[in-house]
Amino acid sequence: MLSKLDIALLCDVRSVDPNGLAITPDRSRHGIHAQLGDGGAAATMPTLDALNGRMTFDGGDYMVLRAADDVDGVLAGMGGPHEETYIFYFDPYVYVAGDITFFFKGDLAGYFVRLRQESWVGTHFDMQIEGGPDEILAGTVDPVVYDGKQLMIAFIRRADVQEIWVDANLQDSGTDPTTDATTADDALIGCEPGVANPLLAGTGLRAMFYDGENAWTQTQLRALQRFLRGNL
Repeated sequence: MLSKLDIALLCDVRSVDPNGLAITPDRSRHGIHAQLGDGGAAATMPTLDALNGRMTFDGGDYMVLRAADDVDGVLAGMGGPHEETYIFYFDPYVYVAGDITFFFKGDLAGYFVRLRQESWVGTHFDMQIEGGPDEILAGTVDPVVYDGKQLMIAFIRRADVQEIWVDANLQDSGTDPTTDATTADDALIGCEPGVANPLLAGTGLRAMFYDGENAWTQTQLRALQRFLRGNL
């Protein structure tokens, strides 16, 4: 299952790259790993909790999918108008009212994809696309019910239709045929540029997955959730 993903980051190991920068190894076919924070300053890095198979955040930590590591062009395709799936598995998910960013990837033209807990019209999960008001608002989901619990949140694009899934259940969907953030810029996990709206202190991230070719089905999401709960 994991071998078919473009990016499969299991956050249970910390290593270093040839330049001595801290990374978390990749388990998938393209060999893309995440840099921990800026790679050198401990204050920017999630903390490895290997015993529990996760990285924990302190409110200012983040990870980077570096475009420089993207030898197969996977990052250049993130956010483009094609089928794709983003999946995050938190344990625990720490809630507080406000904006919290799970993932951000933009380009120099101002287009971006951003998955976050959004609060401006009442707290919920959303996926914002492009640089304008195009958003999928999963307003029926109150993240407070997941506070301190395991949580799997997924963003899935099916051609022009985007969907938000929480624990393998569809929460909302929307349509935007013009989404495009396809440059090979760095992608951020756990914050926006400038370390804005970071994951809350105490949040544990066990895994992040990306499939740049397929829109996953509910059956696939449920199978992955059972695998993660049984093995992590």
